[in-house]
Order: sequence, then structure tokens, then C-alpha cells
Amino acid sequence: MDIPRALSVHSPIYDPALSARLRITVDGQVQRYAIAYDIDAGTVLRQAVNAEGKCIIVGDEIKHEWVRGLVEVTLIEATTPAS
Repeated sequence: MDIPRALSVHSPIYDPALSARLRITVDGQVQRYAIAYDIDAGTVLRQAVNAEGKCIIVGDEIKHEWVRGLVEVTLIEATTPAS
């Protein structure tokens, strides 16, 4: 399975099952709550979190932030439950 070089939750090719198995990093740091990424542009759009790791809400909206650097996306292999 090919990993898209760029993907957004708003993209027509967005697949929630695939996206749940993607590990997105910027400069080696895992990006939680990623909304979009672009490997070639070196950008990730994610939900902003506070020091406790909780999403930051401004008014009625979740705050977003851009992270820039070396973006790497890998596929996490699906695991099967032990029987």
C-alpha cells in the first residue's frame, strides 16, 4: 500500500482506516492529532494541545497549529488479537 505524499482529513482520498495506521513525525517527534500533512512541503497541521496534552479550545473551535520540519510518514502494521 502506497502512503500518500500529502493527505488531509478533507481530501477526497481520505480513508479513516488507513489514516489510523499512519505514524506521522516531524524531525523524529510523533505528531498527535494530525489533520493534514505534506511530506514534500515539510508541514503538518495538527490540533494544538496544552502542557497536559489536552486540545486547546478557543471559543467553540479547536485551535490548530502548523509544525514544520522533516516530515516522515510510516504505516503501522495491523496486529491481530492473540487467540
